[in-house]
Amino acid sequence: MWLLQSLAASPVPGVPLIAYQESPMEVSVTEASIALGFRSRSTIYRLLKHGSLSAFERTSPTGARRLELDGLAETVRRLIRRQVNSAISKTSATPAHDWWGDVAPICNRYLELDCWGPPPWSALQWSVLVGVAQMAAEELSNAG
Repeated sequence: MWLLQSLAASPVPGVPLIAYQESPMEVSVTEASIALGFRSRSTIYRLLKHGSLSAFERTSPTGARRLELDGLAETVRRLIRRQVNSAISKTSATPAHDWWGDVAPICNRYLELDCWGPPPWSALQWSVLVGVAQMAAEELSNAG
């Protein structure tokens, strides 16, 4: 069936048209910038100009610049500095978040939670919290 379709589409009668078939993971620069969450193509073009993305760059028979998506996101995230207003999402659990998740149960063991009301807390209560957090951090570092 493919041969019949390619023969019908061929400009030369009887000679099958061998069409360039893009890999489903090859996209244009615009499509790559959208897939990576950028607001414009400028970051992708800057990385291409510097040769940082040469391993992902492809050229179609028409001369169009294409990019292989497989592994592109990880490479771009490694090459650029994340801005505060960046569309690139943060990792779900940062090391600081994990660390406080380990410290919190130790702090709760030291504190008598029934004695603590809701905030705002006094300066004395804050100083106790700081001291307890330091003791918990020390206990955690000695355990690891």
